[in-house]
Parts: sequence; C-alpha cells; structure tokens
Amino acid sequence: MDARPDKTPCLKLANVSKSYGDATALNRVSMTAGEGEFVCLLGPSGCGKSTILRLVAGIESCDEGEILIEGRVANYVRPSERNVAMVFQSYALYPHMTVRDNIAFPLTTRHGRHFDRATAANRVAEVAQLVDLSDKLDRLPSQLSGGQRQRVALARSIVRHPVAFLMDEPLSNLDALLRHEMRQSLIDLHRRVGRTTIYVTHDQLEAMTMANRIVVMDHGRIQQVGTPREVFERPANRFVAGFVGLPSMNMLSGHIKGAKFVSLHGAIFELPVFAFLVQDGMNVVLGLRPTDIFFGPARPGTVSLSGSVSRVEYGGGDVFVDLALSEAERLRLRASPEKPVGVGDRIEAYIPLAALHLFDAEGASLRRPEVAA
Repeated sequence: MDARPDKTPCLKLANVSKSYGDATALNRVSMTAGEGEFVCLLGPSGCGKSTILRLVAGIESCDEGEILIEGRVANYVRPSERNVAMVFQSYALYPHMTVRDNIAFPLTTRHGRHFDRATAANRVAEVAQLVDLSDKLDRLPSQLSGGQRQRVALARSIVRHPVAFLMDEPLSNLDALLRHEMRQSLIDLHRRVGRTTIYVTHDQLEAMTMANRIVVMDHGRIQQVGTPREVFERPANRFVAGFVGLPSMNMLSGHIKGAKFVSLHGAIFELPVFAFLVQDGMNVVLGLRPTDIFFGPARPGTVSLSGSVSRVEYGGGDVFVDLALSEAERLRLRASPEKPVGVGDRIEAYIPLAALHLFDAEGASLRRPEVAA
C-alpha cells in the first residue's frame, strides 16, 4: 500500500547524503514509506541500503538532508526517542537472559518504565503468541534454533509498538529452507501487525515476494522505485534490468538503422517503433530475459538467432542453455527438459519482439513512458 498524496508518510528521507571519509555512501537520496507499507531496499553490498537504516534509527547522522518520522524532522532526535525498532542480522540477543527477558527488555529500559510489571508481562505474552514462542519463554538464546532466535528479535522489536520496523537482512544467517519459512512468517506478521517496515536485502526473491514497493539502489543512489511487477517488467535502466530477475537478463549489442530496424548479430528486424524512443545510427543494448526466449518452431512476432550450445545447466524443472552467438556474446535461454540438447548442438532461438528491452549507450531505458510492459 503506497502512501497516499493526502497523507503524511510514516518515514521520509529528503535529499539525504552520507560519506565516510572520501567514500560516498548516500548521494542525495529521497524516498518515503507510507503507513503500513512494506518497502524493500534492494541492491548489491555497499550500495547504501544499511546506511539508510542506521540514519533513520539515529545510530548515525546524515551529512545533508532531512529525515522525517511521522512528519517531524528527526535529525537531532535521540535514537531512544524516535520510536522505531531495528532488527539486526545478528539478532543481538542477550545470551544470559531468557526469551521472556529479552522480549521484555525494551519495556524495562529508561524509556519503558511507565509499564508496570503486569502490563509488561501481558505484552510479552501477547507478542510471544504472535510469533509462536509461548512455549519457549524460559529458554536461553543458546537453546533455540536460528529461526527461533530471529523470532525473539522480532518479538523484542514488536513489544513496544514502534511506528516502524527497520530490518537489516534479518534472514541472511538462515539456511535456504528456513529462509523460505521465515519469509512467509514475516509476511504474515506484517499483515497482522500492520506497521511500516523498511527491509534491507540483497536477495531479490525476498524483495519480490515481500514488498509493496522496491527501492533499487546502486553506488549510493536510487535507481528505481516501484512495485515488484513494475521493477521487473519495466526496468528504468540497464542496472535494474540486470540486477532484478533470475537468471540475469541477456544484454546484446545492437545498432539502429533508419529509426525502425535493429541490427543484431547479422539479423536485421523491425522494431515495434511505437514502443521505443530510438534514432537512426544509435548504438543500443537489447535486454532479453532467458525465460522469454524459446526454441522453434517460429511464431508470429518473433525473430530468430542461431548459435552453438556452449553450456547446459540442469536445475530440476528448468534447464538453462548458453548459446554462443559469437566469440564475445552469449545468449542464455530456458529449455524444456522434454527437448534435450547437448554442448556443441547448433540450434535456433526465437525472441518475441514484445519481450524486448532496449537501452541506450549510457544504460537508460528507451521504452516510451506511455507503453505498458
């Protein structure tokens, strides 16, 4: 759910910059998170995702710009008074304290003393039930599994009813199966609690399956903001196109002829000109998702490229094939397990023109804004 124009966002960053010595972590970043929204910050390591969380939490201060929490500038507000809850990758539990005491800790600190013992105990019991820990309250963290420790960290953040949760790759220490289970638990928890959440991850599957909106970042800048579907189907630039989607998008060099045709590995075909902003003589990069390319027979609205199979990857339900178009460029596509191919086979691949993404030499998308993906 996006923040409505007539409603103050729960969290807002306005032209925020942060540097560490000569290294720029954030460069004039502006973004919002609406009330109850689940926003994922997605990008490679070092792109500035976690820095945003630390600035919002007050762990660090920004060099420029403003941070607003519920419409109020929070730049100089102490972390303990910002009413946001940080969930760390490392869980940050107190090893000598029981699950009960770890969850209750925010209610017993200086800013939580207005809670009497009975009220605090009731809150702990409610939250423990919410995260399925009611029968683990008297255990120590060392007696819990990784997923259970993560739920303790979540419960501790929920218990004081913050206005927003800040989650810094909370599932990265878990194995693949447990990550899947915890991802579903987090989605269910967000629906029940309904609090604004900013979730940092480099895992696009987490972002695509959990977020209302995704903020894609690289080198301290926001590259695109949109719903998971918008970011996947209408990437704003080559970086987003290559980073979002598994396996990664194919990128092939092409040349525009007559503002209507594109030359690609000896094939010349007509573009759907209504869809792209191109000019005669432009060098372009064509983006093609492996899942959009197929073996024959040919279909209307497709163009064919031939090559030699250089690699075959079997992944159970999916088989991915690398096709050598030239010495320098490869085309990856998804094949059917029912139609086996082997290294060295010469095959014809078909590309639907409607599935093309086109980028200019600087990497910006050439799709017309009014054209739906």
